Amino acid sequence: MKDALTLKYAGAAVDAGRMDAYEAAGNIIAFADFIGVAARAAYGENAKLKTEIRAFEHGSFAVQFALDFGGILATLLTSAGTPKDIYDLVSQSFSAWKHLRGTDPVEVTAAPDNRISIKNSSGQIAVYRAETINIITSPEASAAAARFVRKPLEGEVETVSITQQDGTEIASANKAEAPYIGFLAARETLTENTMRMWLTLESPTFKGGNKWKFADDRTSFRAPIEDQEFLNRVARHETLFGQDDAMLVDIKIRQSGQPLCTIKADRTILKVVEHRHAPQQSALL
Repeated sequence: MKDALTLKYAGAAVDAGRMDAYEAAGNIIAFADFIGVAARAAYGENAKLKTEIRAFEHGSFAVQFALDFGGILATLLTSAGTPKDIYDLVSQSFSAWKHLRGTDPVEVTAAPDNRISIKNSSGQIAVYRAETINIITSPEASAAAARFVRKPLEGEVETVSITQQDGTEIASANKAEAPYIGFLAARETLTENTMRMWLTLESPTFKGGNKWKFADDRTSFRAPIEDQEFLNRVARHETLFGQDDAMLVDIKIRQSGQPLCTIKADRTILKVVEHRHAPQQSALL
């Protein structure tokens, strides 16, 4: 199944054809990144939504993106979800950012039908789909929205809008609303524990700041390593890795979100206590 969304910029300077080419390219990439986050919030972390540029419209600067839901539909065969869920989340994320007005939620509580109730700093309450919290608290989504919405509105762009193929507007923002779009809302820390456990190393990374991929007895996950002594040994080639190696680590697990709503677990490797190579199978003669 394929559909399309149009990202449109309007304003006197834009209508006159004055938009920096590098800025426009950055906006297109940021919009695709944002839609990707919304797809994962709607359909799960493994969802991959293919986006591609279909056409440019004349007049105001507008880019039409083709969205291919084919890969996602296969994961929805036993679910009540539909591909249009993503449009609800895009719309409600913009609405939630405007509702919060650049401040953290005062209170987030569960509501019926997989909804959440968000109270802002003025005491006003609005209800959204529960998955919306995953977008407005996502650094990736916030950075992308700030790039393709807030930054252009701080310049000569007057309005930014997102519309469906039939012309229905999903979300929009103007100059007055620009400071709020892409605000990174903080998650409430629910629990934070440190424990020692064995993990299977699935994929190391040698670029500073990137996360390593591990697996425990339940799931695979990515986590940064803060043990600088271990990282120095890796940099000096004193530690080598092989498939299915095991690592005994001190790991900090932080749950954040809201009770009864969407909860996220962040993991950090504080110390690598021991590293064991997986046993190698002897070659048959």
